Amino acid sequence: MSFKSLQPKSNGFEEHNKSYFTAFNNDISPSAIACPESADQVAQLVREAAQSNSKIGIRGAGNTPWKGAANIDNGLVIDMRNLTGVTLNADKTTVSIGAGERWGNVYETLAPEGLATIGGGLSYFSGRRGFVCDAVTNFEVVLASGEIVNANKTTNQDLFAALKGGSNNFGVVTKIDFPTFPQDKLWGGMTVHPGTSYPDAVRALHSFATSPTPDPDAHVLLSTGWAERVGGELTVLSTFHASHSTVEPGPESLSKFTAIEPRLNASLRQASLVEFTTEQSSYSVDGGRNLYFTTTIKPDIDILLAIQELFRTAVEPIKGAKELAYSVVLQPFTTHMLKKSAEAGQNALGIATDDGPYVNVLLNPAWSEEKDDEQIVQMSLDLLEAINKAAEATGKAVQYRFLNYSHGSQKVIESYGKDSGKFLRGVSAKYDPNGFFQKNVPGGFKLGLP
Repeated sequence: MSFKSLQPKSNGFEEHNKSYFTAFNNDISPSAIACPESADQVAQLVREAAQSNSKIGIRGAGNTPWKGAANIDNGLVIDMRNLTGVTLNADKTTVSIGAGERWGNVYETLAPEGLATIGGGLSYFSGRRGFVCDAVTNFEVVLASGEIVNANKTTNQDLFAALKGGSNNFGVVTKIDFPTFPQDKLWGGMTVHPGTSYPDAVRALHSFATSPTPDPDAHVLLSTGWAERVGGELTVLSTFHASHSTVEPGPESLSKFTAIEPRLNASLRQASLVEFTTEQSSYSVDGGRNLYFTTTIKPDIDILLAIQELFRTAVEPIKGAKELAYSVVLQPFTTHMLKKSAEAGQNALGIATDDGPYVNVLLNPAWSEEKDDEQIVQMSLDLLEAINKAAEATGKAVQYRFLNYSHGSQKVIESYGKDSGKFLRGVSAKYDPNGFFQKNVPGGFKLGLP
């Protein structure tokens, strides 16, 4: 089977290897980059790597920011970006998406049909539909043996559950199926406020997160932080609603956010999913120094307010970092979202539905010079520890960590709990008995096999 394979100094090698989301992966030097175009070609590559006991990196879009997540020094990288394709089934209720696709193209393909699907990360639609992994109806997976299998509710059910949050510990996913649903324009956008508006925004977030009847179509992110380019603090609200039909007034469930004044800027409007996604992606630039760190807490006004003060103290020593922009982002996991996750069946996450609601805390520093790396990483880890200690002191700590926002040093699989860890190790032993994805694929979050 023929596919493009790039060697160092060959045409296209540097272009491919310098196209990750962050400089941390761009700076790694693999021995070769393979660019398969089908699941069969991925199977060939995985089989050969397993037989030769070679170490490999597996790259999807390359968006996970920490070093080594999807690249590998002196090893083969399997670059999945040629495994594209967005295909609707006959009755347009399911969309099959190649593992190398970008969400923007998926939305653009579905929009003319008046359809959408849940998307990636923490979606605009997660309030109604749960975590994105819970919406998957089928994974096509290449195992370490080179066998291509499907995992769903009726076939390889244990593998299906493990893949929903279990990282790259079981195989290489080559295609994912999601349900579609009708979707017209969304309401939403951003409002930018002075840093002094943070307490008002926190009270609105707490009210939203703890509502006994949360609006499942509403989606909220609250950001505070400091940026060199603005010379100070800002409070930024990103609010969206999947079914609200007018620009003014906005949705009642989000009225406590839209009432916050003063506004320095605002982009609230009705727009398509494609337009909002394009806007969101425009705020980041590929190839920079940019990391994620995360924790989870229960909603508590005092702790949420304390986060800003903890951040203000922590950020002072690093304000000299060139082009520093540091955001602390709060995002609620409502009781309805957790309930929908549970209704979808078993996953890897180990979340007790009745333990919510939660607030996810994302630390997102961005800067430009390598000399500042160590100080900014350590400051971020120290800030996480301070937030966790504040939550633990008041009984508001949560063990779970959201994988997409976690740093490579964080123990994501352990955060799912002992029962989930035992289950995931059992699935690994069944489908990857030689532990290839544990021992030979250092990227991702590993299971900690004995």
